[in-house]
Amino acid sequence: MSRSASLFIVLGLSISGSLLAADNAEQIVLVGDSTVATHSGWGDSFGKMLKSDVKWVNLARGGRSSKSYRDEGWWKQVLDSKPTWVFIQFGHNDQPGKGPKRETDPQTTFRENLTRYANEARQAGAKPVLVTSLTRRLFDNDGKIDPERLEPVSIPKGFRLTDYAEATRAVAEELDVPLIDLNRLSVRHMNRLGPEAAKRFDPGSKTPEHPDKTHLNSYGAALTAQLVVGELCHVVPEFAPLLKTRLSWNFVFTDGDVQEGGIHVAPQTAYESEQGYGFVSSANTETPALFDVNLVEANYEVTMQFGHSDHSTSTTIKAEARRLMLENVETKAGEYMTRSFTVNVRRPPITPDRSTKLNSRETGPPMHLNWDDQLSFEFNGTKPGVVSMMIRPSHEAITVFIAGDSTVTDQRTEPYAGWGQMLPRFFGPSVAVSNHAESGLALRSFEYQLRLEKLLSMMKPDDYVFIQFGHNDQKDNRDGAGPFSTYKNKLSEFVDVIRAKRGIPVLVTSMERLRMDENGNQTPTLTDYAEAVRQVGKDQNVPVIDLNVMSLKFYAALGPKRSTKAFAFYPAGTLLGQEKELKDRTHHNSYGAYQLARCVVEGIQKHVPELAKHLAKDAERFDPAKPDDPLTFDLPSIPTLQLPKKPAGN
Repeated sequence: MSRSASLFIVLGLSISGSLLAADNAEQIVLVGDSTVATHSGWGDSFGKMLKSDVKWVNLARGGRSSKSYRDEGWWKQVLDSKPTWVFIQFGHNDQPGKGPKRETDPQTTFRENLTRYANEARQAGAKPVLVTSLTRRLFDNDGKIDPERLEPVSIPKGFRLTDYAEATRAVAEELDVPLIDLNRLSVRHMNRLGPEAAKRFDPGSKTPEHPDKTHLNSYGAALTAQLVVGELCHVVPEFAPLLKTRLSWNFVFTDGDVQEGGIHVAPQTAYESEQGYGFVSSANTETPALFDVNLVEANYEVTMQFGHSDHSTSTTIKAEARRLMLENVETKAGEYMTRSFTVNVRRPPITPDRSTKLNSRETGPPMHLNWDDQLSFEFNGTKPGVVSMMIRPSHEAITVFIAGDSTVTDQRTEPYAGWGQMLPRFFGPSVAVSNHAESGLALRSFEYQLRLEKLLSMMKPDDYVFIQFGHNDQKDNRDGAGPFSTYKNKLSEFVDVIRAKRGIPVLVTSMERLRMDENGNQTPTLTDYAEAVRQVGKDQNVPVIDLNVMSLKFYAALGPKRSTKAFAFYPAGTLLGQEKELKDRTHHNSYGAYQLARCVVEGIQKHVPELAKHLAKDAERFDPAKPDDPLTFDLPSIPTLQLPKKPAGN
């Protein structure tokens, strides 16, 4: 749309939004009840996701039904505003018990009211969008929201919130009006979160013993608005250009026809914040390219098409901080191939007043790619051939969270790498990896910096949390500190709190440092910490992946002359800007991290069978005594813009 825009959504409370535009501009208005209204609903958060030149107003009013909203004159205000879009959500106050001035029948009067709203909006030149009612956050004894059993016994059958939602769907279908099925979306989302995590949506209550499970605080409003926007971009693609924060994108990187909703991206299209996407480095078929797109915290399924009409291609895709997603996708000339993966995007805030305590390595400048406001892609390979990329929210994906130290983390610069950085490559699109490991951390500091709290705030029931610590826990000099006391106790606490949130913990013993003499004899340094992990696993019936034992087999297979090829061992001048030689016997390079990730995948196949079902089809079994040859291993890298710096910890 070439003109400035604004949108009307029928919902309800005090008027909020930008000033309405002139007569020749598009108008956006929100209409409905308190679950959309200012201070109690998602409407204002939705408005803040619109571009700065888009005019919007929230005319949703608390306590209104589809009947009383019109009777009190609010609908006349909507029409007088000459809207070009009208979003309409009612249901909560139409139910029995609200009094004759508000109650409607979902089979008759409620449908008649919605039909009238939609037809009158169209007659006024507006485009109506119907929205089903946000669910109440009332969980049963199994920790689930069952929409059919949600209502109190005082609500007769046929008048449940789901009946009003079904009536909204019927009107949308009958009139061919776009539908945002927020009722189903919110039920599904709440059931993924579970009752504990859902409490973060509750606004403050004067009576804590009776929390408000209908309305939203600012955190809940923001996430609910994201649900609306995500579905809106799918249902009404033409609305997407009005959003400054989109949840769905469809990019085309080659010349030719672009389908509706698609965005052509030329090699010279540079990233701009207001635009929301673009290259941050040169893009051609011979060199790696970096591409950024604005996205909020969530899991996203990314579907890419690869190929070229005239020549073969070979593409490796990394995301965020060098997170390996797809490896060596190869096509012949004239051949095209489609591959999908799911990537996790996160931001530092936990709640409006609490945030992860990032360190200076993360805050930068530049900000660590795992924490900034964009999803970053690296198009790499011997001859990259990305044709198109479609990004959609993935609400159903399992998330594998990782808590750990520098040997696990997403290292931001070459030549360093952690095994968690390589792990996404071995999963299919039904799994996203969210690597919260950070250099220099032990169990205590991971918790103190609110990284565990952040992880738990994102976790939904049946997500996994892989835990590997030990290297830095050895440095705890407190009286009585040690592997079988403080370390073991804190690890048990992690297990308990994850299970309390209905997550699935998986313990990983720390890989060894390289301590090998010229005869191949190794001197382990983390034996007691590995044994403490095994004991916690046995005592609490937690799966244990024994990376400690597997790493020793891996190093032994390489032998004394080649084992350093798994670590950051490089003569001066090997890397761009490297003036001094690197001899790091703790931290791995991409080859070492890749082999350790294969060890972890082997552990998943043996000890976490339910998760193993979601591994990539080419995730083969692995014997650490028979690793890949480091001389033939080739994972495309990108020249770093920063000098190589040893990660914290050893």
